[in-house]
Amino acid sequence: MPTFDPPKAFEPRGGIVLHSVKGDASSPSEPMTPVALSGTLVISYDPETQQLTAVDVMKEDQAWVLDSPVEAAPPQGKSNPGPGLPPVVSEDGKTVYAAYSVRTPDSGTTKGGERGVAVAVDIATGKAKWTADLGAQGIGGGVRQLVGDRVVVWNRSTSEGAHTWILDASTGKTVLDRDGGITAANDAIGTVVDVEFEGRFGRVVSLTDGKTLATVGDDVGKFEVIGSTDAGVLTTTNDWGSGEEDRGFLLDPKAGTVRKELPGVTSPSEIQGANAECTTTPGKAVAMCLGSGARGYDLATGRVVWDLFTKDRIAPSHVTQFHGQVYAVVDNNGSPSGVVIDGQTGKDIASGGLPVEVVNEHGGILRAEGSGAFYFANA
Repeated sequence: MPTFDPPKAFEPRGGIVLHSVKGDASSPSEPMTPVALSGTLVISYDPETQQLTAVDVMKEDQAWVLDSPVEAAPPQGKSNPGPGLPPVVSEDGKTVYAAYSVRTPDSGTTKGGERGVAVAVDIATGKAKWTADLGAQGIGGGVRQLVGDRVVVWNRSTSEGAHTWILDASTGKTVLDRDGGITAANDAIGTVVDVEFEGRFGRVVSLTDGKTLATVGDDVGKFEVIGSTDAGVLTTTNDWGSGEEDRGFLLDPKAGTVRKELPGVTSPSEIQGANAECTTTPGKAVAMCLGSGARGYDLATGRVVWDLFTKDRIAPSHVTQFHGQVYAVVDNNGSPSGVVIDGQTGKDIASGGLPVEVVNEHGGILRAEGSGAFYFANA
């Protein structure tokens, strides 16, 4: 089977139904099951059976199943929400990392509850390399990033705030465990920017030992991170209601100090859904911010290079990226249509294709009738 890296089109015939992936084409606003693609494997977590599964689309059969690493309550015809973020595959394609909630059973007079777990799984065999018990709280987020030899696990913001764990990717040992949401990591520098709940202040945190290296100055104020590279960490203010113009800052990724102020940098907040992300492609200057919309930022200047929110563009309902290309689902004349966009320029590469939401070099996944379906790439 030929591969296309990255693909520009998908074979519209012969889609393979994925019963492990929930996603109804008639309800495009509802989230699809978060999935990861590794070669021809589709990897997802089923919150009802509380199992991590892999389906081989070439064989149209299940490749492996990983049961819950902690004692789980039996299925009761209802399920917890499951992770909001998909599993993450290592760069060498040998390991998949996931974090999710498990319902623990009642015992005597003690009620069961949600327990967070993280796992590293051998993709070839489906056997766990390690498991980590994250304690008595559900995981509404998942694995945020895999950065070098660190796994960043994020529990999305609740009324009590967000929570972050940094785990050793080889052993699952906890490096950092504390309140707050880590929003950008920089592998080359070996640091992350750690933003407290609602962005009240920020810290530069070492990926090696979880220690705080520096705090972000008060001159930045409330902020959110757009992207992080060797050049610095691009942020923008999010002090909504202040009446002040948005300002951007290029921060030193180790010291947290302001290298450059960038007036007029537009906040990405309007595209930020629960699972929104800003990603960069190695060697490229533009960060692609994807959520319930899409925008490209020049990381050196903070300038918006392209934007799908302008009046002459159609804002997408779903977006993803793979190796520098953006895949968007738009409403063209009353029906969903797939568009492939250059992540550096924002220009359409191909349009009128299948409305895929997850992509790799083999193909893409879209919503079918109550489940997902995989279609092979053909260009």
